[in-house]
Amino acid sequence: MNKYIYYFLNYLQTEKDASPTTIHKYKADLSKLFDYLKIIDINNINQNHLRDYLNHIRQTYNYTSSSIANKINILHHFFRFLHNSGYISSNPAILIRPPRKKTKLPKVFNEIELEKFLKAPDHSTDTRFKKYTLRDKLIFTMFAYTGLRRTELINLNWNDINLGNKYLIVRKSKNKNQRIIPLHDRVMELLDLYLNQRLPLKNNALFIGRTGQRIHHNSLKNLFYL
Repeated sequence: MNKYIYYFLNYLQTEKDASPTTIHKYKADLSKLFDYLKIIDINNINQNHLRDYLNHIRQTYNYTSSSIANKINILHHFFRFLHNSGYISSNPAILIRPPRKKTKLPKVFNEIELEKFLKAPDHSTDTRFKKYTLRDKLIFTMFAYTGLRRTELINLNWNDINLGNKYLIVRKSKNKNQRIIPLHDRVMELLDLYLNQRLPLKNNALFIGRTGQRIHHNSLKNLFYL
């Protein structure tokens, strides 16, 4: 069975330009599937086998409905590739449907909570990072007013910011599409102060850490434990 996983992962890498993280995830999930089924001939796999496997991992790992839906999506993608490529005569996953997604209302700050959130960097007790207070306030404010994902914020460069027209460009988004985000006046005010603090610019990265290089994921995560 490993050869079919290899064929599929090679297809993802060469034709779909999948990330290493995606490749690793698909490989781990498909290896787990075949370890459970223990079926020698891949053409003998049917939808009942797949449903049995999905029920097994739901109970064993206590997966949520969204996690199971993700696993089903991987099965769809994998068996559709095998069928379209002629490796199997029929697609056993074609009738497998993901569980109904539960709609949750997004959690938003009220005005008091928002102000407390934005002022959190001012209350840090670690004196080593006092010089980064302005940077951290800008980070918190950008998260609050732009809806940026963590990786998108980390990847921002100064040339992604248009101060004159008050917008930023996200060049590295999750779906690989660029998008423009207007900037709130509170963000603009902090950006102006932060730019003056950073001049002369020695690094194009918008947010830098103690080493003078682009801020790391772990450093950004630690800000929320102030």
